[in-house]
Amino acid sequence: MMYVTDEIWYYIFSYFEFSMLRDDWQRDYEGDKDGWQRHGQPALLALCLVNHQLRRVAQHLLYRSFAIDSAFDLTSGNKHLYVQLLRTVAENPTLAGKIRALKFSRAERGYDTIEEVEKVLEVLNVDLESALKYRLERCLTCSCATSLLLAHTPNVELIDCTIGDRMSPMPWMLSSILSSEHMVDFKDRRTEKHYKVLSEQAQFLLRHEQRKGDHQQPPTDVVRNLSVEHNPLPSLKEVRIKAKDVSKGFIPAWTIEPILLNPNLKVLRTLGIDWYMEEEDSFKWPTHQSNLECLDLKETIAESDTLKTIMTRCPKLKSLSVDLANLYRRGDGDDDGDDEPIYDFVIDLTEFGGVLRKHGGNLEELSFSTFHHGDEYDENTMGGFGSLRELTKLRILRAEYDNLLSEFEGNFYIERFSDVLPASIETLHLFNGRRTPPIFCGPEILNASHFVKALLTEAETCTPNLRKVVVEWWGSVSLEEEFCERDWSRETIDDTWDVKFMKGNFEHEYHIEGYVMTLVILIKKKEDAVREDRG
Repeated sequence: MMYVTDEIWYYIFSYFEFSMLRDDWQRDYEGDKDGWQRHGQPALLALCLVNHQLRRVAQHLLYRSFAIDSAFDLTSGNKHLYVQLLRTVAENPTLAGKIRALKFSRAERGYDTIEEVEKVLEVLNVDLESALKYRLERCLTCSCATSLLLAHTPNVELIDCTIGDRMSPMPWMLSSILSSEHMVDFKDRRTEKHYKVLSEQAQFLLRHEQRKGDHQQPPTDVVRNLSVEHNPLPSLKEVRIKAKDVSKGFIPAWTIEPILLNPNLKVLRTLGIDWYMEEEDSFKWPTHQSNLECLDLKETIAESDTLKTIMTRCPKLKSLSVDLANLYRRGDGDDDGDDEPIYDFVIDLTEFGGVLRKHGGNLEELSFSTFHHGDEYDENTMGGFGSLRELTKLRILRAEYDNLLSEFEGNFYIERFSDVLPASIETLHLFNGRRTPPIFCGPEILNASHFVKALLTEAETCTPNLRKVVVEWWGSVSLEEEFCERDWSRETIDDTWDVKFMKGNFEHEYHIEGYVMTLVILIKKKEDAVREDRG
């Protein structure tokens, strides 16, 4: 029998690995009944039984990524999958070191009693550094021991988790700077008394469990001096953190501020975070600069001052995505324009544009959507970004077209993309900004095609690097070809560009019976193709 190397088997088996893709990261899908969302897990388990070589390769992929959709109930003891996983990684550091990605869909059940936590610690025979124990004094009893798993996975690179409320300990664990939480007065953060009691109980338990003679005190001033003596997650590069139920409430941004302290973190993606803060909810470390290069804010509450704070705290940002949330959410999750908004302010996109021009010089990718922020009759936005030509490194731009062209300069509105886009732009994606198809709104909705066609004729001189334009377009199920031919016919488009149509999903879904979203994709032709067509 021909011998096949581990590298080849690894390449083949990698197709069975659970992959946490970037696309649709914010959506949680129903898991299996046993709580493990594992694409290909049965196949990898079966391969482990074939021979020693396949076991060695398959086991690496089996432990590389975990998605745990099970509610963590410590009362079930050793039978619970989470406790079993904890025990496995605690007893097998080699396997624990292979874990690169973790996803906790329901990591916070509420509060575990100190007795339940103590039983788990006894099972695991936990032996942790004193600095980490100090952190767990506050974290362990309300995290369903999720923090313990993080303490045993030093090489994890990606963590995806859902937090229930502002008392979540997860941001502290993800900060990678131990003992920083002792600088925050939890009373000022309006946390419940029950949390304080449990913290005191955990404090007693963990100090009692310390090894004899270990009297090391937690490090002080670690954030002020940026000295990281103990880093429990040295390889962490990306965090995805979601509010448990956005329809019932947003998580204030100061709750996740500790994550910004992580010096190794490059990518942060959030869902349901409220960045609009009153003075009493301000950041604890407002001048600390993060090393983030990518920030993705889904269903977020923000205004121009918020964006300024983010841009100044994250000067290395190369990619920024902002999806403004609906301010009229009710407790039952329904939208009702007659309800009082969460905040009573109007988004001025002109101010946003000013912040981007001043602080966005390093941005290479920008996405900004106001689709959810208002409705067809009360959009809660005004103005437009204005010129982004100062963003000389910007290659990819995604936005609603009217947010780019609604800026009022002098006595005229900006009416050309060439007045807005920087010369560096390579890809322009225009979101669908309307909840209703053109047939309901009249012909003015078709202006996007007019502006795009004008851009294509000027692209050679104004945006010489532009290679691709994508327009999200309402299409009729029965008259799709007729609409496309009318508004995007070949004869009306510059001959140096190809056009094609594809069915797809809206960036922001909104379903109308009888209509689907059509992607109008315009690709710059190569020079030899243009000469051949004209020849």
